Amino acid sequence: MTDIQSSASTFALKLKGDSMKPAFSDGDMIIIDPLEKPEPGEFVLAQVDKDILFRKYRIDNLDKFSLQPLNSDYPVISSSEAKIKIIGTLVEHRIYRRKR
Repeated sequence: MTDIQSSASTFALKLKGDSMKPAFSDGDMIIIDPLEKPEPGEFVLAQVDKDILFRKYRIDNLDKFSLQPLNSDYPVISSSEAKIKIIGTLVEHRIYRRKR
């Protein structure tokens, strides 16, 4: 359930891992629209080989881009070095109560 305008193909998934900390944490819910084209600086869900990754989208030059994690412990992946398929663009981020 969401009140944002999005395509009928929009879907949600729960994040796992710490590659996008501190902005995104394990267990956060993201809403992805496959029909929304990413702009530089937006967050995307992408397939890199057999892995599905959530990363920040960055333009490197006219026809190349890279996927940047927010956690510096993980590598930047460039479309000049790997086959990357953009699955969709983040349209909503849900953070649930975290018990301390």
